[in-house]
Amino acid sequence: MTRLATMAWIGLGVALAGLAAAHVRLTNPGNGAALRWSNPSSVSVVISSAGSDDVSDESDTAAVRLAVREWNQVTGTTAQLLENANPSARARMDWQSDDLHMAWFDEANSSEWFSTGAGVVAITPIWFNASGVITDADVIFNGRDWRFTTSGVAGRFDVQAVATHELGHLLGLDHSPHCAASMYPWVDPTIVTQRTVASDDVAGVRHAYPLGSWPSVTGRVLRVDGTPVQGAHLVARTSEGTPLATCLSTSDGSWSLRGLSAGTYTLYAAPLDGPVTASNLTTFGAVATDFGATMLGSVVVGVAGITAVGESTLAPDHGVSLGRASDDLPLRVVPGMARNATVRGSGLAPGSSLSTSNPHVTVSDVVWLHAQVRFVLAASAEAPWESLDLEVLTSTGERALATGVVEVTPANPVVTQVEPPVVTPTGGTAVLVRGAGFRAGVVAVMGAHIYAETDGLEVLDAQTLRIVTRPSNEGHVDVVVIDPSGIEGRMVEGLQVAAVPAIELVFPNAGSAEGGTVVHVTGVDFEAGSMVLIDGVVQDEIVQVDARTLRFRTRQGLAGAPAVLDVVSPTKGTASAAFLYTQGPDPLVASVSPPSGPAAGGGELEIVGENLPEVLEVVFGADPVTGLGGQSVTVSNRLDSRTLRVTVPPGAPGVIDLVVRDPAGLHVAVAGAAYTYLGPDSGPSTGCWLATRPLTPSSGLDAFLPVLLALAWLLQRGRLRSYDRSAEPASTRHCV
Repeated sequence: MTRLATMAWIGLGVALAGLAAAHVRLTNPGNGAALRWSNPSSVSVVISSAGSDDVSDESDTAAVRLAVREWNQVTGTTAQLLENANPSARARMDWQSDDLHMAWFDEANSSEWFSTGAGVVAITPIWFNASGVITDADVIFNGRDWRFTTSGVAGRFDVQAVATHELGHLLGLDHSPHCAASMYPWVDPTIVTQRTVASDDVAGVRHAYPLGSWPSVTGRVLRVDGTPVQGAHLVARTSEGTPLATCLSTSDGSWSLRGLSAGTYTLYAAPLDGPVTASNLTTFGAVATDFGATMLGSVVVGVAGITAVGESTLAPDHGVSLGRASDDLPLRVVPGMARNATVRGSGLAPGSSLSTSNPHVTVSDVVWLHAQVRFVLAASAEAPWESLDLEVLTSTGERALATGVVEVTPANPVVTQVEPPVVTPTGGTAVLVRGAGFRAGVVAVMGAHIYAETDGLEVLDAQTLRIVTRPSNEGHVDVVVIDPSGIEGRMVEGLQVAAVPAIELVFPNAGSAEGGTVVHVTGVDFEAGSMVLIDGVVQDEIVQVDARTLRFRTRQGLAGAPAVLDVVSPTKGTASAAFLYTQGPDPLVASVSPPSGPAAGGGELEIVGENLPEVLEVVFGADPVTGLGGQSVTVSNRLDSRTLRVTVPPGAPGVIDLVVRDPAGLHVAVAGAAYTYLGPDSGPSTGCWLATRPLTPSSGLDAFLPVLLALAWLLQRGRLRSYDRSAEPASTRHCV
């Protein structure tokens, strides 16, 4: 078997990359057999998980996937690139294996394909047998000598543009003289339109792997002396001026433009004398340039079959040419806008005319400088979003053509807002991306993920996209909207993937409109410095107990309608729940007696309080933070509005909390550590449990330990009646 390497080059002194390209097929140099896959419908591609050292957010993987997607969207062909995303395959480094067709970044020249000073940006080594069947191919980016980008960093090469080109080689395509094709041999780091396949690329893959029958046009080109021309560049141009397909004539001057659609085309032939020359072709034979660009007339192509146009005589050779490898091509222009442009060449003399192949794209202010021409390029609103030719016609009738040298695109999409700006790592969040210039066929990229129509993205209108996120790693990612032409709009770090706070429970979820209710909010991923707001009002005494619990004291509110309680994280977004303000003050448990009893239960417990609901229940052992758990008992005897008695249920030995509430949970009082179940060795209960009002959330039960301990000491000494009440807080209640 034979190894062929198709490469990307950097021209000396200019930031240009030469990429092997076009609707010229790669062939076996030994016998001319066209290179092809025997299983074109399932060509496996593995994207290395190592990625590029220059890209940190996994968008390099997304860029290569977008390149795969570009080729897979071509219709009328059996070719399909199937990504093998198995982690074990992506972790492999034996790229030379025939069962592994890998795209990877060679950061240290471990492949040994990049010799010092060779200027190779990327390379696609291809193994094939004598009949041209490809047995292995790999895309290798030269990460040692060049830097790559997915975000337009100046001086770096766009990953998707390079990947789309190299995957064309992997499919068997050579360079193209079509300047807007992905397979064009030269690309500037600032030009991203070659991310997408052009009409010539489409014709090439349809030719190599046709699905059904596509119409074609055939003919033969001769010199004035009747000898055949080999390597003439033949082009079929649409009625709108778009060069749709190209090919090169064979040794007997024959040519065949394939992969066309039905329609009317203008045909022309041009020499490969710049910007693409014979040196840019990997495997094609001799290329003649001793003739002048010639218009061959128009042809009507049917829906199928071959249309033969016969023999054509080409114009004599002359010294006029248009386009050089050092030009930044294609020249992009946006309808309604104008730009300055320069194209190099030869014989570009004053008195010549310069035009594009569509009347809606004009040139003005032309300055002829023999070796170059400077001009202003402008497109009207009616200009098609397509590639166009640029043509020079001298005063003596000599013609030069540059194929696809002008590319008309819409203005870049604009991304102005992302709502919400924070999403969870688990995915599933519906995000609205707002901006301008969104049209059918756009894709969005966030980190390693690509969102397309019918695959997580919906174009609501030209200003709004709806995207349902996928599981992602935590961190900030750019939000990128890429137009079908390859141009993009970007919001840098427009989305944060983070563990967004979520509220699981608010207890109590209602409190007095007078304020002062101590509330606990339980949830996940609460961040230090979080704020609690009710109907937009920041609450008092906010304390983060732990990552799952916040505590605060309510401010005054309006009774009646449900309010919105928000936990606002400094960086992770907002979690919301409901809260209700009620009329009147909150209930209060002032004391319980006795404060302890046997674990078997059965005794009566007297509870003294204020603002106790008419209908209520007492929960023994409820969680004072969530209100959950415990045993609920009903009131067995209500002595007056302040005093009630309940029968103590059985319980495990230990100190428990009591919760007094109405059945709806709108009026709640919590008595922390209010009752103790005694074990077999515990003594009889004496005294009572005291509460101080208000119960400050910053102190909790610890604030009352000195009071309780002092009372216990006084009870033991029999000195309760001489207790100095003048030292009590005014709101302290006790039993005697």
